Amino acid sequence: MKNNKLLLILSIVTLLMVCAIAQAAPTINTVKIDGDTQTPGTSLVVERGDKLDISVKVVSNQSEKNVVVEAYLDGYEYSSREPVSDSSEVFDMDTNDAKTSRLSITIPLKAERDHYDLKIRAGGRTGADSFVTYNLNLKGKKHEMIVKDILMNDEIVAGRGLFTNVKVQNVGQVDEKDVTVRVTIPELNIEEFTTIQSVDADDSTTSEDVVLFIDECTKPGDYDVTASIEYNEFDKISKTKTLTVKPTDGVCQKTAVGQSKTLVSLPGKQDTVAGQTAIFPIMITNTGASPQTYVISVSRAVEAFGVAKIDPSNVLILQPNKAETVFVYVKTNDNAPSGQKDFAVSIMSGTEKQDLPLSLNVTAGSSNVFGGNALVLFLVALIFVFVIIGVIMGFNKLKPKHDEDEGSEELGTKTYY
Repeated sequence: MKNNKLLLILSIVTLLMVCAIAQAAPTINTVKIDGDTQTPGTSLVVERGDKLDISVKVVSNQSEKNVVVEAYLDGYEYSSREPVSDSSEVFDMDTNDAKTSRLSITIPLKAERDHYDLKIRAGGRTGADSFVTYNLNLKGKKHEMIVKDILMNDEIVAGRGLFTNVKVQNVGQVDEKDVTVRVTIPELNIEEFTTIQSVDADDSTTSEDVVLFIDECTKPGDYDVTASIEYNEFDKISKTKTLTVKPTDGVCQKTAVGQSKTLVSLPGKQDTVAGQTAIFPIMITNTGASPQTYVISVSRAVEAFGVAKIDPSNVLILQPNKAETVFVYVKTNDNAPSGQKDFAVSIMSGTEKQDLPLSLNVTAGSSNVFGGNALVLFLVALIFVFVIIGVIMGFNKLKPKHDEDEGSEELGTKTYY
């Protein structure tokens, strides 16, 4: 009987000690998410990219050292490389202290639409922890897209074309149609765009080439390249990368037109082979305060060795502080003589007109004694030979046999056909 009483007393003491140890952990008293007090177990609707501001009040019934408060999201696929968590600095607590820690986590843009547990923990370096859990219901927006990457070279020499491709992802709930992809270098007033016909929900795709011509007169240095996508009529999102422009390996020619309200950037001398096409990119910038109309033409000197074409149009309307590039295509004649060919491009703005010089170095192409009709002549000759052979064989078959025999006997010879 005495042993039973002793055992009971020891059990009660042990239970009290365990309770005391359990109560030693700092306790999470109140949690506010985005300013609203939340009850543990509450389900919250969130969207990709949402930033959750979390305020955690912790109380302690005894002195605690090295206490930390942490908030983290479980179940995110890329958590090893992109952790979704935040924690407070380590702090100490005296008996009956209350401490509020402010944390924040951002819902990843790559997170799948699903339910996630948001866990909040408070505890010391050793001993028990205090936990509360909230359910996050990630539904996602109906229309939402992101720019995942801008595929391009990080460096380019002035006077060349920058080829870019934009990788986009549809993280919304519905398919998107007619997505405009726009690539700009704001500091250089350069902009080009393309269109993606459709992007399925939860799918990624990459745009076609978007080419930006970097003028030869561009100052070397770093420039921001911004890729933006426009979808669902009014929605827009962008991403920026840095491009390093190196000095040109050609000649920079920059001319003012129309009382210095226009800057025209010309390429240096171009090389081509007789019968081939040379391309002259010409960038026109309206530096004035009002819209300007420009008419571009090519001098008739080109007719001596080829034909010129202006693309996309020989008439430009530029808004203030805007630039656009036109391309002069010169198709040289097959028999164009070798050497330097000089001609001019005229740019007219209002009553102002200026002729700007361009140069083309032509080298002779490969020659053919038959010209372009060699194959035709060969086929005609071959057909003629076959016709002659056919006529001869036809006459031989029509010739009477006895005549052949008589002739052969008279001659004392034998003839074989």
